[in-house]
Amino acid sequence: FVLFLFFFFLLVFFLFILLSLTRFRNMEENADEQTAEVTSELVAVDGDENFYDEIEIEDMEFDEELQTYFYPCPCGDRFRITVDELMDGEEIASCPSCTLVIRVIYDVEEDSDDESDLNLEAGSTAVLAF
Repeated sequence: FVLFLFFFFLLVFFLFILLSLTRFRNMEENADEQTAEVTSELVAVDGDENFYDEIEIEDMEFDEELQTYFYPCPCGDRFRITVDELMDGEEIASCPSCTLVIRVIYDVEEDSDDESDLNLEAGSTAVLAF
């Protein structure tokens, strides 16, 4: 009878180990899937940069006092890019609280009379003049 109990507990022990390994493997696969989902959310542009998203400038909030465009970041802070940066051809807005960056989609067009006033155009819809 003691031998029977020994083999019974040994069998239960091996089944417990087998189930634990299976659970661990499933957890590892789920972690890989979650990593793949996060990675797939990043947008590769020109093969060099990874952006959290690409946002048209018309979808961003503009603060006239700071001359800065803002867009909500998933971390709770806001992406930001200044008008001066946009005028210099910058298209990357960063979040000061995390490592995420977004690409701001806009066009810079000079007025036909060659003045220094520039228009920032989001796609072909809204035109914002400065």
